[in-house]
Amino acid sequence: MRTEKKLLISQVKIIRPFEEAAVPTKIRYSGKQYFVGYDAEAARDDSSGSYENFKVSLGQLTRQQAQTSLQNVSSRHRRSVVGMTKDFLTGVLEKTRNEIEAGGDQFPKKVLVAEPLSIEEEGKVSGQWLSNYRTNMRTALDGWFEDVDFLPEPFAVFQYYRYGLRHPLLAEGQKHVALVLDFGGGTLDVSVIETTAEGDISHGGKNSRPLSAKSIPAAGFYINQRLAEDVLFSVLSSKEAKTSARKIIAKVNSFQGLGDEEKSLLGDKELIFVENFVDLLSQVEKAKIRICNSISDWSLGANLHGALSHLVRVAENPFARDSRMIEVPLRAERVREVFENRVWNEKLREAIRSAITRSQKELNGKPISVVLLSGGSTNIRWLKGLIERDLRIQLRDAEILEISENYQEVVAKGLAIECARQFYTEGDGDFGAVTYNRLNLALRPDRKDIEWRKFRPLIQSMPECEDEGTLLPSSTSLRAFLDKPMRWKARLSSAPRTELEYHYLKSSFDPNDLNSLHNIVDNSVRTPSGTTFGSSIEVELTVRNDGTATPAFIYGKGKQETRVEGRSFFLDMTFADKEGARSAYLGLDFGTATSALSVVSQDQITAYVQRSRDKTWLDLGELVQELPYPVAHPLGMYITQTDPLQLEKYGLATLEAALTFIGYCSLCDLISTNEGVDFHSFFGNFRRSAGPLKHLLVQLEKLANASSEVSKELLSIVEDEVFPTIDSAVTNAAKTKHFKRADIDYNHILSVLGNHIKRAMNGRVVGVFEGIEKKGFGGGYSGIFRCIDGPNSPFVKLYHYEGSTDFSSAEVFLADVKSGVVVPLAPFYIWGLGARLGHRNGYDLYFADILGPSASRYVFASTQLGDEIDLSEHSELNDIESYLAELFENNVSLSNHSGMTFVRRVA
Repeated sequence: MRTEKKLLISQVKIIRPFEEAAVPTKIRYSGKQYFVGYDAEAARDDSSGSYENFKVSLGQLTRQQAQTSLQNVSSRHRRSVVGMTKDFLTGVLEKTRNEIEAGGDQFPKKVLVAEPLSIEEEGKVSGQWLSNYRTNMRTALDGWFEDVDFLPEPFAVFQYYRYGLRHPLLAEGQKHVALVLDFGGGTLDVSVIETTAEGDISHGGKNSRPLSAKSIPAAGFYINQRLAEDVLFSVLSSKEAKTSARKIIAKVNSFQGLGDEEKSLLGDKELIFVENFVDLLSQVEKAKIRICNSISDWSLGANLHGALSHLVRVAENPFARDSRMIEVPLRAERVREVFENRVWNEKLREAIRSAITRSQKELNGKPISVVLLSGGSTNIRWLKGLIERDLRIQLRDAEILEISENYQEVVAKGLAIECARQFYTEGDGDFGAVTYNRLNLALRPDRKDIEWRKFRPLIQSMPECEDEGTLLPSSTSLRAFLDKPMRWKARLSSAPRTELEYHYLKSSFDPNDLNSLHNIVDNSVRTPSGTTFGSSIEVELTVRNDGTATPAFIYGKGKQETRVEGRSFFLDMTFADKEGARSAYLGLDFGTATSALSVVSQDQITAYVQRSRDKTWLDLGELVQELPYPVAHPLGMYITQTDPLQLEKYGLATLEAALTFIGYCSLCDLISTNEGVDFHSFFGNFRRSAGPLKHLLVQLEKLANASSEVSKELLSIVEDEVFPTIDSAVTNAAKTKHFKRADIDYNHILSVLGNHIKRAMNGRVVGVFEGIEKKGFGGGYSGIFRCIDGPNSPFVKLYHYEGSTDFSSAEVFLADVKSGVVVPLAPFYIWGLGARLGHRNGYDLYFADILGPSASRYVFASTQLGDEIDLSEHSELNDIESYLAELFENNVSLSNHSGMTFVRRVA
């Protein structure tokens, strides 16, 4: 008998094939050569077109259509949607394989792909999108993996909250009903999931219980289109022009990489309009992000006058190629109005409400207790307020959780966690071959009244439902019945002597509800002549691992049996992979806008098991979410490692990051509160490494006094009884640079330093000012202060700021939000230094790595990527280099600022 196994994972490893977790789902062709992700964006000056949003097309086309419908992707090359997808995935996976093998691991033979729930398109067969998507994705991944499995994106989100983030509400051992909203670039996916009293998903304690699910193609791209339409129509003056624009927009299926077939249906003026509209969409996307980042109060009635507006250039005549361009301001108030009226009211609200309604029958009165949000579009945080306002009856007992993690990584991390659990449960995982929604069946003999009958299972171990009209309850595990006919018996009021009409529905009892109807194409079978009937009929359903279901009806059982088979339809269920554990898994979140990957191996899972029983690892996992970003990010990287050499590498990096933070913050505090402190006494030719940093702390501790509260608390570590242990670790760390093994307990050292920084930072935050504006005629300034804490962006903790001083967005400060005192951390920490040089990932925190005043050499490195910038090599950074030279000559001084007010942003 196999014992129950549980597994908790504090962090999972995200692959960075382009040095960043989120890869744009974009491809650009030049002849037969292609560029993917960020390389496609870098090659944007090429004459060939860029293609994106092709993920949705994978589900809209059958396998034959997707492979044979070719389009011109460059002047000398034609490619199908599946071919384009294969090229994109090949480009990403080749870089991924190089990164995995460079770390000494083998590339996995199994991939777990995140999939949207079956997208419901008006007038289309329910479930067909998902069946097409799976088939086409398997074709695109052919040759890379032995096994391809799928997991719905909301289920991956749940796994991350429960086992990765370990949010207290889901980890505290209480029963919950969770509503999961994954709001990304292409789709809003909604699912209701029930947990057991232990906090695990129910249904036998291990398998899933997803009670309902719904997906609609209304997310990031849809929001951009609605905003672009609003901006465009504000420019168009004539009714005729607006009518023409609306017709073209309705005619074009997707504005991301228009196919040849769609182009052939458009006239010259229509094609010109599409080109102008695509350019407008790109501008609106950037404007939307910038505006949302500037909003400090997300309450629905907030005054957004202080938020940023963004100018977008619109063609005065979008039907002409050389039209005059008009600059139109896109304001935060308008973004909110469009999001609420055109996106929430028209699309999102009813989709969420529908998923909740579908789950109510299964919940038996139990209320939804927690709402889990995920996806990049949830950065538009009016979503939470609109849910609370318009769905308060359905969610009256629910708490809506928000996270500060990078939303673009959540699904990939959830995939890795599910992969680990599949290994640990010998291949079953939590969601294999499970239905999303209740399967109902209405029967109508000979065009008489619709009948809802009780169906009695005829096969042992099949689930039985007491409700009339229901074949399968939601969250039914079908693994044991795949490719095997399931049969039920039912008694009708009269025999179907001519025909039998049947309607398979998901969580609905209304055959006219096309969005809930499975067999929309064919809903009746003719009765063969000479058929005999008994007192009842039998209903048969054969389900395959891809969700295809074939219905059949048997008459005259026990006498002269007649079997009539109906047309196959697509059942809403998770993919049923082969059973059995694999040695390594790759998690692939193939997103509409961005993609992300994670990896889990047997060795890593073994390490996770051991760590889940080790308090020091659990403590470090909690510290990652609470420390300032320059320390939290390397610590987060450290705890994802399992290889001893990588643990040593990132352990040292985190040790140096913690000492750097203590040293730089203390130095800036001392200089800004004590006149006459000489920079030359600290820096001659300083290299940021463990030894010099420890020496800097010892020197600074001698100057700490009561007037410098920040430095006094941070530098108290020097006199602490644990400092000799830190000193010993620094000494031993030097051995690794000479290829000698260092015996350092990094868990203990990093825990000590992390908890010390956490205590010293109580009531204080590190961050940058944004959107600073002068306040009317009364003087003073207002804006927002963005805290940079936790391991990754986006940094969502914001304060509304008011004070007498204006600040540059590049300046980094340590702020005491209660006293209103801020300490400048520049030039030791600078925000966005690489962005000034056009670096793709330049919006990051940079720290001083080499300070050599005597040699006039100043080198900075980024926190996340190790991007190194020597100021002397870039004339664009002469202002910073000159400032540093003046600072080290004591010609300029640092000074703190007081009298400021900080009010936490209303979420």
